[in-house]
Amino acid sequence: MHLPRTFTRAWLALLVAAPTTLTGITIAHASPSGLNNIPTADVAPTGVPVVQVYTTLAEGNSSHAILGVKYGATSRVEIGVDSGVGKRYSPAFQAKLQVPLRPGLPDLALGVANLSTNTARDGEPAWYAVVSTKGRLRGHAGHILQANNPALFVGADYAASQSLMLRADWIQTNDREDSTASLGFMRSFGRRVVFEGWASFPSASGAKTAYTIKLNYVLGP
Repeated sequence: MHLPRTFTRAWLALLVAAPTTLTGITIAHASPSGLNNIPTADVAPTGVPVVQVYTTLAEGNSSHAILGVKYGATSRVEIGVDSGVGKRYSPAFQAKLQVPLRPGLPDLALGVANLSTNTARDGEPAWYAVVSTKGRLRGHAGHILQANNPALFVGADYAASQSLMLRADWIQTNDREDSTASLGFMRSFGRRVVFEGWASFPSASGAKTAYTIKLNYVLGP
């Protein structure tokens, strides 16, 4: 199925899941290209840096700005780094490899996120595998392997117009004892600016709904 011009595969790869550490939400830092709280098999376009600034707000939790950069090292390899703004934060890195499959099959990617220089605070690296279908309406499913926090995840996105995409996902948290669902959207403004926003609904007892806002700026052509 033909996608609207703005939401071609290259544009989809610019949308990156934000790291969240609110109560009941344990998404890894340095998240790879994905939906709201899960990775997808997309990778950033070759030679295109994408700068992102984002934050997550929830009742009873402090918030801070996070600055990140994602980059397509090759046509099938994405790398990235992000960090909270301030001296008390340390950088976290991620890398993803898109594995070529036969034509007509879903895309497959293997990756690692949360490669932090401070594992005592940020936790262990999160290794994952994910498959993504193609088309205007896409589905995603995968599994994360992380010490004391393995997780299954699923999600979907839909290109509603040339500039608007709707998306939803679900991921297990807290060593599969809880989960977090989310609903959100992405809106492009020309070729360089993309705004994202979503709400996350953790199932953990006492956890509050979290709201994430993010601004992406594409530095490449």
